[in-house]
Amino acid sequence: MKLLCYGDSNTYGYDPRGPIPGRYDAEDRWCDLIAMQTGWTIINGGENGRIVPEPAWNYTDLKRMLAEHGPIDVICIMLGTNDVLISSRMDITPIVKRMEVLLDFLETNWPDMKQVLITPPPFDIPEFPEAAEKSENLIRAYQDLADQRNIPLINNHSWNIPLAYDGAHFSQKGHHVFAEHLMRELKQIL
Repeated sequence: MKLLCYGDSNTYGYDPRGPIPGRYDAEDRWCDLIAMQTGWTIINGGENGRIVPEPAWNYTDLKRMLAEHGPIDVICIMLGTNDVLISSRMDITPIVKRMEVLLDFLETNWPDMKQVLITPPPFDIPEFPEAAEKSENLIRAYQDLADQRNIPLINNHSWNIPLAYDGAHFSQKGHHVFAEHLMRELKQIL
């Protein structure tokens, strides 16, 4: 089983600690933890700061990953965190529209690759309280989108994922909690 995990800094394994933030070691990144525990081939397609990409012309990275890693059985997409954080408006419509176009693009070009949509994790940012509400609205919209397309949606908001001091990134323990829950969900889906 080969999975591409396409996401942002929480997929990449961003470590916000220290004067120069870096990346957690493999034994503390959820993608690597799932690979170690299942034997699945997991391609970590996380990138710091990634948003749901704009249509077609901005899919260069994704197309490169899909071509480079050969046939992919499943693509797990966890995007929307940065979209919520950089947008000052409560309107999530542009985020959902970009996700819909992305899913259409994948379906058209890789129809045999299973799509799994994962909600962005919850926030705990006191300076930005509206982010939590906007995130909840995005979950509902992603659920509607997943239902319309008949693809699985994994909602991680009840998993109590420990976050780092910044309230947006997983802590080391958070990666372990996330991996444990996600692995259980994926095994049921796949």
